Amino acid sequence: MKRFAFYIAVLLLTFGFSTAITKIYFVWNIEFWEFGRGSFATCGDFDSGFKGGGGFVSYQSYDGIKLAFSRAGFDTPKIARSCFQSELQKATKIVERETLNDEAGERIVAVFPPNEYVKTEWARIMILDEDRIFEITSSSLRHALIFEKQRREK
Repeated sequence: MKRFAFYIAVLLLTFGFSTAITKIYFVWNIEFWEFGRGSFATCGDFDSGFKGGGGFVSYQSYDGIKLAFSRAGFDTPKIARSCFQSELQKATKIVERETLNDEAGERIVAVFPPNEYVKTEWARIMILDEDRIFEITSSSLRHALIFEKQRREK
């Protein structure tokens, strides 16, 4: 009987230890799973129609935080920069700003106010690369930055 109790104790300790290690792993190494794809048009006005279009991929982390990666292409770098600037004016706070590619590109990390789609503040990483804009959006700035870092390393 003592041997049986010993085996049960070892089994429970092993299970508890493996569960704790798994939780620690996911706290430090956030993983994202894809759950949707789509296309969109951006930077439109009613007079001239939409100026750019592209696609997006939606992700969700293990802890339930959702984010989206999107990209949009434009006819010229001038139109892309105009769209980039108009979107940036909606930000409530700019966290980071840096120039990329010899002044041809720019990377912005910003916080935006709630809107009709998102009921809380949300983070957006915007990258202007000549005639394209790449974006990562999420309700969590931390998750958006981790996602960006993971994708840059791949």
